[in-house]
Amino acid sequence: MHLISLGPETLGRRPHIIGSLTHTISKDMCDRLYASGIRFLEIRADLFPDDFDSVLTFSKWLQEDGRFGLLGTLRETPDNKSHRTSLFSSWMPYIDAIDIEIDTPIRYQLMRLATQNNKKSILSYHHYEKTPSNDELASFVEIYRHTEPDILKIAVHATCRDDSARFMRWIYSQNDVNLIGISMGPHGALTRICAPLFGSMMSYGYVQNSVAPGQLSVFDLSEAFQKYYPDFTRP
Repeated sequence: MHLISLGPETLGRRPHIIGSLTHTISKDMCDRLYASGIRFLEIRADLFPDDFDSVLTFSKWLQEDGRFGLLGTLRETPDNKSHRTSLFSSWMPYIDAIDIEIDTPIRYQLMRLATQNNKKSILSYHHYEKTPSNDELASFVEIYRHTEPDILKIAVHATCRDDSARFMRWIYSQNDVNLIGISMGPHGALTRICAPLFGSMMSYGYVQNSVAPGQLSVFDLSEAFQKYYPDFTRP
């Protein structure tokens, strides 16, 4: 695992929580998040009820606040499929990193765009029905090594406790990979707290609405992190 700077913060030194946003938040909420140890925010533009210009305005406002590293996520939808690259391009001045699906046809295009703008890239894989075999998981690491994003994110569904345990052991074995690992679903909820212990660079929590099965709120995560990770709130 290497140190990675995202805006004013750095990943890799200590456990971190990233808060997923599905709509705008107030200055008071920003203050509350920061006081809870949250240093990164994910802007889920594909889930925002507003048009993309409003997302840009909000992203710029958060950037000017200056306290958070900002991740821009824009999943493909029928409305944005034909021009998603141009939307990301207009977003680049106001965010620090972008999330790119591992199977999107515009993967390389988006990664080049991030590099050209001195932004970081997260290559992400999601499986909402199962936890793939270790061999399948290793194939995503090979893609990571060949495409060279800054971070590989793998989110899988745990159908039982053993799935979560196996996935955490696998994450622990990938100590040379900048990795975020998430087990989704009721059997994976605990991994959102313990994954950093096994090498995951951060855990995702929701601020307003859950965006993944089994996701916990950032405030529940913060309470647990403050209890179990003594260096969570270290400057």
